[in-house]
Amino acid sequence: MRRRDLLFAGLLAPLAAHTSAMHAAAVLRLGLDDAVTRAIAAHSPLPPEQRRFTHAGLLVRTATREFVIHATPDAGVVAQDWGEFCGHSRDTALFAAPPGEAARVVARCAAWLGKPFSRRLLWSAPGETYCTRLLAEAIAPEYPWPRMRVLFYPDPVLHPDALAEKLPQLGWQPA
Repeated sequence: MRRRDLLFAGLLAPLAAHTSAMHAAAVLRLGLDDAVTRAIAAHSPLPPEQRRFTHAGLLVRTATREFVIHATPDAGVVAQDWGEFCGHSRDTALFAAPPGEAARVVARCAAWLGKPFSRRLLWSAPGETYCTRLLAEAIAPEYPWPRMRVLFYPDPVLHPDALAEKLPQLGWQPA
């Protein structure tokens, strides 16, 4: 087994034993003030005064750990310590999973651990993903998520602000 696989196995094994005590929440954040964050914010479907988020992931809380499963350009899909995840943000918002949904959504996100990031933000690419696609497909794969065309990307993209607007309609309530 590769070192990375062992790391994920060590992370996920305790989850299987604690699904009843596990909590999950969609987490959206506004990244640090850099060129990438500004570019993502500029493509929000919302009016400028309502734009809020540039990244998404799934916060998983067990009795002993808090971490976020999310997709990053540099590392692909990873599980990152909650504090470290927050250290890269200026603002965050949580949307709690509906009762009984946490284990299913965590399992779907965890299945992506170690997979590559889709640099072309392809919704249809097998075996690679990006932050909002990872979360959207784990929550409701058949839901008609509001994706939009962005110059230079072949597939319509789901923006974090659009994801945040739809979560309450699917029972994910602000926490």
